Amino acid sequence: LMALQGFVDAGKILQVQTSTYATATTTTSSTLAATGLTGSITPSATTSKVYISLTFRYGSSRSNNGNKEDGYGIRITSGAGTVIDYDNSGTGWYFQRDNAVAQDSRNITTITGIDSPSTTSAITYTVKHASYSAAGVSSVFCRDNATATLTLMEIGA
Repeated sequence: LMALQGFVDAGKILQVQTSTYATATTTTSSTLAATGLTGSITPSATTSKVYISLTFRYGSSRSNNGNKEDGYGIRITSGAGTVIDYDNSGTGWYFQRDNAVAQDSRNITTITGIDSPSTTSAITYTVKHASYSAAGVSSVFCRDNATATLTLMEIGA
């Protein structure tokens, strides 16, 4: 009967943890830095997966970029390393701007991923961000103090 119970739980959502953050966090650096948003979950089995969903508003601004591309990157890490990577490794978001013209962008997006932590210990996920390309680019997580939501779902294996 126990083997059957394990089969029935496969693919089920076993728990959901949600964290929010609503403070505009600005960076002008290409070095990844914490945004202030973290979330934690404690898997009930070492075979469980963690589905991660991050919805947030971000923006980038610059007074004059000389027709260069500006970029914004996001990375979600845990104690075990990088889990979701949308930073400057070719998967970052880039914005083309007009030459010698002030530009400003505001965008809302959701990124998702799956982690296989192989633990029943608490895992803390940290959202980091960076600004790339032309000097003087200012990128903002939680642009206009919009609420960002990090959702962690334990999925039975």
